[in-house]
Amino acid sequence: MVGCTYTPNESEPVPCDPPAPIPWFPQIPELPIGWYFGVPKRFLKKAAGGDQFNKYLILQSDVGTITRQEAVSMLPPLFMDVQPHHYVLDLCAAPGSKTCQFIEALHVGGSALPTGLVIANDANRSRCDMLSHQLSRINSPNVAVTNHPGQRFPGLIGSKGESILFDRILCDVPCSGDGTFRKNPDLWVKWNPLMGVGNHNLQLSIAIRAFELLKPGGRMVYSTCAMNPVEDEAVVCTLLQKFRGQLQLVDVSKMLPGLKRRNGITSWRVMDKDLNWYSSHDELPEMLKQKIPSTCFPPDEQLLRDLNIERCLRLVPHDQDTGGFFVAVLDKAMVVNQNTKTQESVVVPMNIDEDQPIQTKIEIIQQQQHENQNTDPDNQIIFDEEEEPKGKKKNQKFQHKAPDSLEVLNQQTLNLCLNAKRFYGISDEFPFSDLVARSEELKPQKILLLAKGIREIIQYNPRLKVCFSGIRVFQGVQGEDSDYRLVQAGIHVVGPYCSSRLFTISADDLMILLSYEDPLFHTFSQEGQNKFSSFEVGSCIFVVQVLQEKMFFIGWRGKVSAKVLVKKTERNLLVQHFQGLGTKSADPNSSTQSAL
Repeated sequence: MVGCTYTPNESEPVPCDPPAPIPWFPQIPELPIGWYFGVPKRFLKKAAGGDQFNKYLILQSDVGTITRQEAVSMLPPLFMDVQPHHYVLDLCAAPGSKTCQFIEALHVGGSALPTGLVIANDANRSRCDMLSHQLSRINSPNVAVTNHPGQRFPGLIGSKGESILFDRILCDVPCSGDGTFRKNPDLWVKWNPLMGVGNHNLQLSIAIRAFELLKPGGRMVYSTCAMNPVEDEAVVCTLLQKFRGQLQLVDVSKMLPGLKRRNGITSWRVMDKDLNWYSSHDELPEMLKQKIPSTCFPPDEQLLRDLNIERCLRLVPHDQDTGGFFVAVLDKAMVVNQNTKTQESVVVPMNIDEDQPIQTKIEIIQQQQHENQNTDPDNQIIFDEEEEPKGKKKNQKFQHKAPDSLEVLNQQTLNLCLNAKRFYGISDEFPFSDLVARSEELKPQKILLLAKGIREIIQYNPRLKVCFSGIRVFQGVQGEDSDYRLVQAGIHVVGPYCSSRLFTISADDLMILLSYEDPLFHTFSQEGQNKFSSFEVGSCIFVVQVLQEKMFFIGWRGKVSAKVLVKKTERNLLVQHFQGLGTKSADPNSSTQSAL
């Protein structure tokens, strides 16, 4: 981007500053991972010389190696300190940028599958589809997308009927968005003073549900892209008062030292649609007292000091050239008040024999759920269907698909997978018990892998509306040595468990495979040609050493040629990646050619 210019709003051309590391974002030594680019999105395509950079960003985004979002929107996951063993719930997850950060945090520290998981939830089904598409780029078996109103997210249970609570919960709640005025000019027309008041009750109910689902000793973060205190400090104050002694604001002033922030405010007023200000609920006219909740107003000064509301964070656009954002980090006490009635009581731990058949366990758990729902009216809201406007039918296009469409493999299908196990030399340590399929056919075409925690949640919570989960690891085939073959989407998980059909290849030879369709054997290095001559025809796993890690690619060894079974967009990206590491490009003027 050096030397490129763009012309904002028909003014004189302005130089494009190259991307730079975000000063406050935690960086891996010698490898910045958080970057800022100052050219507005709407001008990037028109920038002189910026077209190639725009195409590069699109390619990287499509394959999941980068995620583009507002810089301050990346803050909530950074304050949550997610570890590989944590159970994480993102209650209002779409479009999924923060969820991607959670998944990355789970997988930090090695190639072994983490024991933690991420549930990414959203109330809007069409946004769940967008969320699923976003997360499918990450290829993690440790994530599931669900479709429930955040304030009514169901209580979850494990294989013994015990309540499943979460170590970390994010409430990035729906809001007026008045902190995004700079990038969202349409909001200037739509905004009105009561937008914040209209969101307040929903925001508070989502935050309360998050507290109920949070483990004692766990952490939740409440965030908005709004500057209105009715949506920010007012919600946090009410939440802290409701769970006094069980929830406290965390002082994060020492975290992210390069971040310019402001403290939460301790006094505010509420405006009506006629631009009249009110300092307390008592000042409101009678007709407004029913419309504006008393919780929109600040409590008395002494209580505000006791709640430490100044520990909230406010990010304003002109401090660090960002959007406006609000964050509150809250920790739940290790011992909570047992007298506080929460919806956690919907599930009572049961003594279930681990040796009982899975279906028997599920029937016992379902019966207990049914009894709890009937005997405690307060808990029925958890399992309510989404509210629909009266007189309107549900949109059939987005009607929920039954969650039981994900089935644990029956023994016959599992036996077919065991043929692939022998073919690829997959070790017994691989979690075959966590393989599922989307149909009950004897030989489903796609076999998915779920993390154990995700699989048990789906299996033992049939009312949970699951829109997306799992990564594809096996594909049904015909006419090969095995009923199933491995696929590229899951090879990074299965590859380390394999001991057969491995083909170690140099980076230069891999560049040939990535650059051409079906390159002939004689186009490879002499070492590569020798290996192909002694390798049997069929599915194989190409292995290349990159710095300190091994990379795996599903491929095919033909009679006179070879190929990698990787999408073209991913191949193009990998070519750029290896070129950046100093691997020489495949020479188009050499004798390299594709097999017919």
